Amino acid sequence: MQNLQPALSLPFLMVAVTAISILGPSMLNVIMVIGLLRWMSYARILRSEVLKISEMPYVRLAVVAGATRRHLIVRHVFPNLVNTLLIIATLELGTAVIFESALSFLGLGIPRPLSSLGTMLAEAQPYLYTAWWLPLYPGIAISLLVMSSNLTGDWLRERFDPTRRQL
Repeated sequence: MQNLQPALSLPFLMVAVTAISILGPSMLNVIMVIGLLRWMSYARILRSEVLKISEMPYVRLAVVAGATRRHLIVRHVFPNLVNTLLIIATLELGTAVIFESALSFLGLGIPRPLSSLGTMLAEAQPYLYTAWWLPLYPGIAISLLVMSSNLTGDWLRERFDPTRRQL
């Protein structure tokens, strides 16, 4: 886990801008850069969950009963990770939308003719004082998309977390 510490301390947007500048703006490059730079949060949380699950009594009993490593992963560990993975994915979706919009706003994201909310904001910037509603709608769309993703993640956490569940 100590190997992830330097990578987690890098400023994501600066590294993403550098990588996209080198690779060139395209949808595939944006997806690759966001995926390659954001995997560490998944790894950190899922590793701690795997360590917690592997210490559970039912996993230890399965080891004593002679379960193979594959059986332990498929039958005991992975089903308990699915909820956590789903929650992290919905929460990270908002972060990915913000970063894609920022890259597109800077002209390094998804190129034309494909549309992006960041590109819409960038194109509306010159009209900010004369037609204020042009950047308003893409900004509201980004805000609502990120907020709905975070609220969905919070709802999923409340729904699937057995310690928070009401009986």
